[in-house]
Amino acid sequence: MALSVNPIFSFAGNLFSAAGNNDLSFNGAGAIYRKVYKPNRALRASAFLNFFQFANQYQSNNNYNYSTSSATNTELNGSISIGKEYFKISTSGQNHAWRWYGGWTANVAASYNNVKFSYEDIPGFSNNTFRDTRLSEREYERRLNGGFSGLVGTEYYFSDRFFIGVEAAITLFVGYQFNDIEKIQNGFYDQNLERYIGTDIIKVESGEGVEFGLNNSLPVIFTAGFVF
Repeated sequence: MALSVNPIFSFAGNLFSAAGNNDLSFNGAGAIYRKVYKPNRALRASAFLNFFQFANQYQSNNNYNYSTSSATNTELNGSISIGKEYFKISTSGQNHAWRWYGGWTANVAASYNNVKFSYEDIPGFSNNTFRDTRLSEREYERRLNGGFSGLVGTEYYFSDRFFIGVEAAITLFVGYQFNDIEKIQNGFYDQNLERYIGTDIIKVESGEGVEFGLNNSLPVIFTAGFVF
């Protein structure tokens, strides 16, 4: 059993980011299970999940107006795969060994992205009773893919039970991308009437169709694992 440690590297690296961006992220989280069925051959099953979410809020204030805006972005994609590995083990001292392998997997993957944005502008003059608003939501990169991957990797066993490793892969895929959908509504809040007055929701759709190509969005993963 091997676990991806990519999220740990991402979190540690972002600690030194000048932008200070270290929002919730599980980019590259996953697990690989292997079962040796004959010498130098193993079956494998794996699952990976990429999840990222951040929220920003902005405010501005001057003599003429006061405005606020907020945005929330959610990105989610995952995959499951099954395949085979062909490996070779070379020993390196007592209870130490290197494992070299190559192989292939068949994969199914899905993705979803969502952005929500709101804006409100409040005039500073007391005789102006209207507050301009804008609400929008966008769903994009909604995909369902199937693919075939080739992979190579190596692992270092520093005991009979525990190891660390690195793996690289490239995927040929074919899939379907669903419509990008954006919903927009403009309006204002009338303080005299004490209610929100909005226009009809504008809905824009685009981008639906079949796609194929090479996917290297997660080309290298670092792992740590154990044998049982």
